[in-house]
Amino acid sequence: MACPHTAPPPCVSRAWALRSCGPVSISTLIQFFFKAMCGEGSDEADGGSGNEGRLSAQQVGSIVSSRAQEIAATSQHYSDLQQTIVLRALASLEQQRMALQGRLTEVEAEQAKARERVKEATGRLQDIKKERQKVEEEMRSLGVKDNASRR
Repeated sequence: MACPHTAPPPCVSRAWALRSCGPVSISTLIQFFFKAMCGEGSDEADGGSGNEGRLSAQQVGSIVSSRAQEIAATSQHYSDLQQTIVLRALASLEQQRMALQGRLTEVEAEQAKARERVKEATGRLQDIKKERQKVEEEMRSLGVKDNASRR
């Protein structure tokens, strides 16, 4: 059933018409909203001046400006939060990078020590081989046969 107050009679206030109609279509609400903002229609028959329940252009401008400021403040707040999150993530990544760089330096130092130990061991091995050759030569000169030739 259609609402009998889609256009309220002049003697009935718009607010009462909206309350008494039950569910009101969105288009009707939008129509009443714009009529109230723009001051169209007449409520003079109910003893009013015709401007009751209506917003002046200054009030509408004030509401729009206030809402725009709220939206801008909220947007700035979220932008600040996003920037804070990004900065914290960057700080965390920088800490991780520094820790990994420190560990890499430690590993490189250990690697250098290991290379030095390998060089020392290689040198000792060469010395041992030379010493073995000398001992084998002395044994041959004395006429002692090595273990491989005795078998």
